[in-house]
Amino acid sequence: MSRTVNTGSNGLSRVHSGPSPTLPAGLSLPEAFHWLLEAGHKDLLGVSEQLLMVDREPAKVLALFGHRELWAWAHDQTQAVMGWQPLPFLDGRPVRLLWTQWTTLGAISGAIFALGAPDVEQATPAQEPAERPGDIFADVVPGTSPAATAIRGQLASWVGRCLCVRVTGPRGVGKDYVARALLSTQERLAPGRLMDPLVVDDPKLIIGEIWSTRVRDAIERGRPLFIRDLHSVPDRDVHVVFEWVTRAVASATPLVVSHAPWASDFSARRWEQVLPEQIRIPELVSRPEDLPELVRALGHATFGQRCDLKLTAGALRLLSGVRWVGNTAELEAVVIDARRRSGTDRLSENWIRLPSGATGGAGLADLERRAVQDALERTGGNRTAAAALLGISRSTLHRRLKAQGV
Repeated sequence: MSRTVNTGSNGLSRVHSGPSPTLPAGLSLPEAFHWLLEAGHKDLLGVSEQLLMVDREPAKVLALFGHRELWAWAHDQTQAVMGWQPLPFLDGRPVRLLWTQWTTLGAISGAIFALGAPDVEQATPAQEPAERPGDIFADVVPGTSPAATAIRGQLASWVGRCLCVRVTGPRGVGKDYVARALLSTQERLAPGRLMDPLVVDDPKLIIGEIWSTRVRDAIERGRPLFIRDLHSVPDRDVHVVFEWVTRAVASATPLVVSHAPWASDFSARRWEQVLPEQIRIPELVSRPEDLPELVRALGHATFGQRCDLKLTAGALRLLSGVRWVGNTAELEAVVIDARRRSGTDRLSENWIRLPSGATGGAGLADLERRAVQDALERTGGNRTAAAALLGISRSTLHRRLKAQGV
């Protein structure tokens, strides 16, 4: 391996560690990445603050760390990182710096690393259990209901296929989370050359010159596209966004869009025409059996893997009767609030504060009465045992029974 330093007129240096001939000076991150690929390098990681490019083997280990973490680590490294250095993440694989790009202020604006083999003490691929496509979506759509199982099956069916799909559902059901997970897992099980998706938070921006140029560039390079809230595009502007979506589909660009129910039949027909396949995420009220697993997953996401949130019978009955206006997002706020106030992983109805109007047809008093009655029936009328089952003190149970006229 040779090391050359090309010094520009501004006195700053571009450092390359790679085979002769040396990379041409002034290449951008994508250009350098593809130059190294053409030169025979494999298993490359190219990273900047805005862009991540991956080839082959690194795509399998991307789930172990995020783009921002990788960029922060790369930015802390300098041209001194010429030998094999371990990644500061669980996989422990070493990387070697092949190329860096510097800004006029002397900071790294992009870097490309070669990924090495894992430590010899790690299990070989033959010893590791084969990962099924459905397994990687267990945390994305937790639960045992038929709806959750069907959604995971749909997500798994897209692995390895040309991705062009709509993720639909009411507000707050987690459409964007599912869409991002679907994009991120494509290359994990079907490794290849990968770039971070271009995320369009407001599809109306595509009508403008700046974002239309970004979308065009993404389509030409095969960069994945994620367009949020497609339903927000007014009928008068649908044809403009529709043209870009059609181009993406025709060029086999990985594309995921999310949307709530359409505002008009005109928009619905147009989008269903170009993106006929959809993954629908239903409201929580239609799958109450998923609540225990969903609450546990929310706890892991917020408080870490050591947090194991569990619902008491009374809490489960209370939450199952709620008509969640904001769905998963609203449930998450309630769970986080209950966990922080209780200080424990066992959530009883005593710590749950529901949002105003969330109980739908059943009032909070009715839900509380049902929970108390159910606990008394299950304990044969033993108030001490019933209070323990509900996660409240015996005196609190006595006050509630008195208030209910029991």
